[in-house]
Amino acid sequence: MIVCKTCGFDNESGAQFCGSCGSFLEWTGESTEPTAPSPTAGVPAPDPSAASAPDPTPVPAPVPDGISCPNCGTVNERDRVYCRHCATELAPAPAGIAPVAASTGQGSGRLVPTIIVGGVLIAIVVGVVLIGGALGESTDVAASSKSPTASASAPTSPPPAIEPSPTPSTPAASATPRPDPTGTIAWSSGTPGNFEIVTSRPDGSRIVRVFEIDGDDIQPAWSPDGKRIAFASARGIRVVDAKDGGNDVRFTHHDELDRSPEFAPDGKVIAFASIREGDFEIYLRDVGGKNLINLTNDPAVDESPDWSPVTDLIVFSSDRAGDLDIWSMRPNGKRPTQLTGAEGSDDHPAWSPDGTTIAFTSDRDGERFIYLMDADGSNVRRLTTSNDTERYATWSPDGLYIAHRAGAGRVTKITVVSVEDGVEIASFAEKNKSAAYPSWR
Repeated sequence: MIVCKTCGFDNESGAQFCGSCGSFLEWTGESTEPTAPSPTAGVPAPDPSAASAPDPTPVPAPVPDGISCPNCGTVNERDRVYCRHCATELAPAPAGIAPVAASTGQGSGRLVPTIIVGGVLIAIVVGVVLIGGALGESTDVAASSKSPTASASAPTSPPPAIEPSPTPSTPAASATPRPDPTGTIAWSSGTPGNFEIVTSRPDGSRIVRVFEIDGDDIQPAWSPDGKRIAFASARGIRVVDAKDGGNDVRFTHHDELDRSPEFAPDGKVIAFASIREGDFEIYLRDVGGKNLINLTNDPAVDESPDWSPVTDLIVFSSDRAGDLDIWSMRPNGKRPTQLTGAEGSDDHPAWSPDGTTIAFTSDRDGERFIYLMDADGSNVRRLTTSNDTERYATWSPDGLYIAHRAGAGRVTKITVVSVEDGVEIASFAEKNKSAAYPSWR
């Protein structure tokens, strides 16, 4: 070891500069190693401190994780302040280093300056730690103001002088609040045998009476531009202005039942179901009342057509496979494809606005509930968890909600639920009246 005469710091053998004060050791250092033999006397030279000097020990190799000099790259012991090779100031040593005067063994002549220098070093180290802690604390505060979870991963800083207010635990991130339903719902309101067409907001407010004549006016359907409503009545299918029921046009003129009108996406053709040939078939006719076409022409029951808004397909319900199931076909009646199987009776399909999903009614769980499936019939799942009988699903224009009829008999209402989780958003009906057959735009 080489003891610095300026500050008393123990330096490792071979060091050229003091690790504590940076002094050049050839001028200020004193070795504690045994004195080399005299070449003339042949005997060891007298050493005043030989009686108390410790046995020589090998010089340890530099610690691999020591402090590298930023100037020359020499690896230094972690308790050095200055490089042992070039005296460049190193990064501050970590707190907890033993005071340098403790191991000098050089007598009281060096004790006072050693204590003074050691005290200065300790003060510097403590100051650096406190300043670093204060900077860390301010960084934590700034980070926590930007992100609720940033402070959870920041390093622990020294306690501040003033006790901060307790920080509440960070709540789990919540899903984006769903927007309120928008648009207008047309529906049938009244009592069996005397339903009329009305419109309202999706929460049931601002009810407007659109059309009323004797008998049932049911199953309203919006034109794509929202200006007209087609519906089924005791006198065939009719088309009226959505605003006030004006410009009443009788679309079909047949003595048998005509039901479930639906406008094509271009608004030029209406699909509907009719029993005029002995059983329900699906027909097309242009809005001017010409060019009637039977699309299905099958001995089975084919009803409840709905046009895809984005693909060249019509979905409908049919019992041609033995029970009512959901099918699709081209607008010319070609390529009929069965989408649901033998799990129950499935009917009243409705396309989502983006054409990827079909809502429908099924009794596969005992009662009739609303289900969803992908456009190819896969991924069937029940939408709601209520115990009410549910039928006649219709989608909101943004595809986030479905309205349907809930209940049975004379106690029915329109219920709006979230497509995401089936949560009920609204439920309504006029006082002392039933509500059914919603159509949303």
